[in-house]
Amino acid sequence: MKNTTLLFVIICTNLCACMAQTESNMNALYPVKNVEGLYGFEDEEGNLVISHQFLYAAQFSEGLAGVGNGEKLGFINIQGELVIPYQFDYLFVLMRGLYWEEFSFSEGVAKVKKEGKYGRINKEGEVLTDFLYADMGTLSENLLAVSIQKGTKQLWGYVNEENAIVIDFQFFEARDFRDGLAIYAAVNKRSHILYGFIDKNGNPVIPAKYDYVRTFSEGLAVMRENGKVGFIDKTGAQVIPPQFEDANAFGESLAGVKKDDKWGFINPKGELIIDYQFDSVIGNFQEGKVEVIDYPKIDGVTHANHYYVDREGQWVEK
Repeated sequence: MKNTTLLFVIICTNLCACMAQTESNMNALYPVKNVEGLYGFEDEEGNLVISHQFLYAAQFSEGLAGVGNGEKLGFINIQGELVIPYQFDYLFVLMRGLYWEEFSFSEGVAKVKKEGKYGRINKEGEVLTDFLYADMGTLSENLLAVSIQKGTKQLWGYVNEENAIVIDFQFFEARDFRDGLAIYAAVNKRSHILYGFIDKNGNPVIPAKYDYVRTFSEGLAVMRENGKVGFIDKTGAQVIPPQFEDANAFGESLAGVKKDDKWGFINPKGELIIDYQFDSVIGNFQEGKVEVIDYPKIDGVTHANHYYVDREGQWVEK
């Protein structure tokens, strides 16, 4: 029985490894542009795998890459076969220049644009969300933030996976739900854009009164008020009063905060755990370490030194 169990574990482990390798191989081609301005795809060794033939090409994601023919966008597989025909918008004009908008797949779904409106498709090209919206977020907790144009105003609301309106179009801005709350924005009488949080019924749980807020992490959210940054809980109470120049979200009970142009780390009580000493902090703590940056000047030239520190602020290997 023990041998059978061991064999089963080995098979499962190898299967998972093969699946991970397959997923990695599906995306291990990179767009490259030739002197004629056409894009193809190379592998990690620099071998041309898909010939130069596209006027636009994006990175592969989940085995598919967006490519453009100069007018419309479609998707190819890693064999270079056009599996979702050219039909989507991707070009736009900005400041008299022509630019393109990048689209990619995540969890089998891509946000795309058709005749100036956004919708969502799956990897077979089937429409999941109709092309009705001026913009949209990502489906989260069965709600999708979408916006429509009403006269000169762009208003945000939410639809569900079945495309039914759940929260009416009323917000100046609305973002994806996380743990039952979503960031929204409103404009006050002075035409200032302020941020707060709504619940899944569209009710303001934390009124829009902050210069900005960030998504909750470990029960606390970064907010800015009167030029200073602090942290609030899900009731809107100021757990750590505004006092910082900037701050990152909590991770593993530590958050990067900035004072006097230097970054340090505090705990959820607001106590300083790692002194202010870093020029920049990337993200938050994961697996007991976090990436930080210093910008020393050597012979008048500014350099960027990236390294990792542990929970005591000591240098550690990546």
